[in-house]
Amino acid sequence: MKNYILAIAVLLSGMATSCNKDAEGAVYAESEMAFSFVNSKQVMETGTENTGIVKVPVYRSSRNGEAKVQVVLDEKAVAENVLKLQTPEVTFKDGEPAAYVELNFSLANRSEKKKYVAVLTFKEGTHLSPSAKASTEITIQQK
Repeated sequence: MKNYILAIAVLLSGMATSCNKDAEGAVYAESEMAFSFVNSKQVMETGTENTGIVKVPVYRSSRNGEAKVQVVLDEKAVAENVLKLQTPEVTFKDGEPAAYVELNFSLANRSEKKKYVAVLTFKEGTHLSPSAKASTEITIQQK
């Protein structure tokens, strides 16, 4: 009987000392805001009702506080001079999970093409969420 009590006492003391409280609380703490585009490819239409403005959504990892992120339009789209980045810095208000990059679809510089493709990318050094889309290819077509 004494052997059983001794064995149980040893087991209980081993269990009590092996309890580790380090894993309690937040396991993952985001120290820096992370950003992402919604999709890697998007198709949008523009017409007279939106006056040539196309909005591309950008998401962030937290709704807390204000945040800003910069985006860049690819050189080919800039050279065509049809699509212009109206908001190179996207601003998130406190509580907002998403904000929009605005592209201006210039009606004066259009050629016979009905579709224009542009690639938006986050400025180098931007902290991206783990499954983030770092760039998005946007196809803009006229209605």
